[in-house]
Amino acid sequence: MVVRKPTCRTYIGQPVIGKRDNRVDRWGTIQEIQVDDNPVPAIEAGDPAAEVGLRVDFELTKGTQLYLLPAKDDAVWT
Repeated sequence: MVVRKPTCRTYIGQPVIGKRDNRVDRWGTIQEIQVDDNPVPAIEAGDPAAEVGLRVDFELTKGTQLYLLPAKDDAVWT
């Protein structure tokens, strides 16, 4: 999935949730990040890229919005 560059640090292994129809629909982690078709371990808020490619470990459906979490939350991942 290609998205506008996030405004915060984004890294491989970062937890993400997918929200659809005003509810959390899926959750998992970032498996890969690409900038200009090149894999990178992380991107920083100040990096010049306008768009990044993200691969997550769950299926994305049309209309799903991704939200990055700073760390795993015990309510979801335990």
